[in-house]
Amino acid sequence: MEQRDYLKRQIEQIGIVLGGLYNRLLGRSPETGGPTVRQICDELKEKLDIDIESYLAFDTDTIMEKLQAKGFDYTLSLQLTTLLSSMADKLPADNPRKQEIRTLATELSVKVQERYATIDISLL
Repeated sequence: MEQRDYLKRQIEQIGIVLGGLYNRLLGRSPETGGPTVRQICDELKEKLDIDIESYLAFDTDTIMEKLQAKGFDYTLSLQLTTLLSSMADKLPADNPRKQEIRTLATELSVKVQERYATIDISLL
């Protein structure tokens, strides 16, 4: 029971961190001087041990395994893909990482949908 409570708190913390980073990225935070994408990447690495630079080199199955090991569920995984997509939008058009991060967000979103799809076609 205690372990379940710990995991629940850990998942809630991940959601709070992702939500806070997303709001800061979109400028909906009371903090002044909006953060750069680099700052968001640094905070993801520091607070959630998610290194976007490394994730760009992994296939989506590996990323999903890493996220699930950290306690990411369907909702948190989608929050991360939304954050990644917003990060890509904030990068200048000439930034070489812009398309890579956008592609990662799209592919990860598809993988999340596949991984958590629970339709039972035998009932149809």
